[in-house]
Amino acid sequence: MSSTIAERLHQVVQMQANFALEGFEPDETDLLLQSRYVLGHVSVNEMLTYARAYAAGVKRSQLPSKQL
Repeated sequence: MSSTIAERLHQVVQMQANFALEGFEPDETDLLLQSRYVLGHVSVNEMLTYARAYAAGVKRSQLPSKQL
């Protein structure tokens, strides 16, 4: 099932609002990845892989370059 740009943008805005409530602010890399997701260049699975790696403390340099 594919989603539209508007749907993906709505998802990202909701995610950012949830993070803001928790006191988190996206950095430049996060915003770039989110933009790529909205445009359909990155899948939701790739976003989850990035988020899980980040939460696990994996350095960004160790992530596949396609995601960054």
